[in-house]
Amino acid sequence: METRNYYIPCSPYAKLVLNGIVSRIPCCIPRIEIKSYDTIIVTITCHKNHFKMVEAILRREGWLGD
Repeated sequence: METRNYYIPCSPYAKLVLNGIVSRIPCCIPRIEIKSYDTIIVTITCHKNHFKMVEAILRREGWLGD
């Protein structure tokens, strides 16, 4: 198991995307922290092989740089 932090926008759409990640990929989100008024820090824990799928979804949304 591995844990990583991601910075994503604070919006209802981001919540929908996070719910989709949790429902499709065996992982958990133990902590969501507000960084600023428009950004949140999401901590995701899962097997290191599953992070490829998580990061593909975040990259598709434009929330993860290459």
